[in-house]
Amino acid sequence: MRYNFAIRGLHKLIVLFVLIQFFIGFLFDFLFSRFYPAFFMTIHKSLGLTLLLLTILLIIIRLSSKKVPYPKTMPFIQIILAKIVHLGLYLSLFTMSLSGFIAMQLFHSKWQYFYLFYVPNFLQVNTTLGREIFQIHQWAALIFAGLVILHTLAAFYHKYACKDQIMKKMW
Repeated sequence: MRYNFAIRGLHKLIVLFVLIQFFIGFLFDFLFSRFYPAFFMTIHKSLGLTLLLLTILLIIIRLSSKKVPYPKTMPFIQIILAKIVHLGLYLSLFTMSLSGFIAMQLFHSKWQYFYLFYVPNFLQVNTTLGREIFQIHQWAALIFAGLVILHTLAAFYHKYACKDQIMKKMW
């Protein structure tokens, strides 16, 4: 049994956007700040807002869709760990995206969503609070990266060691 098309499609799109985000976000100070920083930051912010909306959509669809069972041969502890990691992935992705957006709102950072339109500011300027919330953004990114690595290693474990076909649920 597989997840429905919407869940599988959103998962793949989020994976693609997250890879781009990590590339830009973690390498910005070392690489992209020297070459067209405004362009790369605009792409980073635009993808971040897109990820926030996609994450909310994915959560809604997951909660309203039929549950796909784990393999019957999967140990109970692995099922519990999988659920914890999945919850952590959703929470950290949501927190990372939302805190980045809120920080930019508090900085009154003027930027365009993929150069299509300016994103309006809904909050009053508060750079002190913006810096604190940006710290949450950075910590959420590190936690999310760690969970992505753990999730990826678990997927490879199931595909190559267990050979239990669990990857067919999503891919």
